[in-house]
Amino acid sequence: MKSIPITRVFIMISAIVVQPLIPAMASTQPVDVFSVDKLLQKYDVQDPSELVEKLRQRSTFEALSHQELIDLGTVRFLQMQWEAAASIWESAGHLPRNPKEKASAFFLAASAHGMAKNWDEAGRLANLASLLAPESGEIVSARLAYWTNAGDQLETAIAADAMARMDLSLEGKEVLEPHTAFVIGIAIAGVITVLLTEDVEREAIGQILISIMAAVTVILSQA
Repeated sequence: MKSIPITRVFIMISAIVVQPLIPAMASTQPVDVFSVDKLLQKYDVQDPSELVEKLRQRSTFEALSHQELIDLGTVRFLQMQWEAAASIWESAGHLPRNPKEKASAFFLAASAHGMAKNWDEAGRLANLASLLAPESGEIVSARLAYWTNAGDQLETAIAADAMARMDLSLEGKEVLEPHTAFVIGIAIAGVITVLLTEDVEREAIGQILISIMAAVTVILSQA
């Protein structure tokens, strides 16, 4: 089957799903759209490597907070250090936070493993996230994609059943309603992920991260 360049895939998903969602959510709550510049400004640094060093020095004296771990994992993701990002984000998920924050951290860790094509680990973390936020279409869609790629028929069947129940819960909703839009968009991403055979293009990473962080925003906002 012909492969699809990942840059085109995520730019398409961002255009169809992420950008229409932002104004749709504006009427209910403010949305802080992720950007690398904002992340660097937050720590008063000029580049991702400087941010890593700053947080590394801090961790010598005290444990990093949940948000600092999320930020550190984000930098590692930008540097295409998938397994390092996954490990850091998973550590954030094990800290004592509310279920949505823990689920979001595990979702991020699963995403990083997915980028490395570590499908079993991605599926395991998506399972953890789904237990904490069972109503999240973003998580269940990614979970189905990871287990499909892993070739685990039992886990795929369980994830597919959860996705089917999620589809029933969305019956009658407007297609452009934010939550529904993300369920559709992440499902598209999951299906296309199965087709990817190319290495990730470095310039696409920022766009991919924006899409992932937008999904995290929705997970955190769900009641």
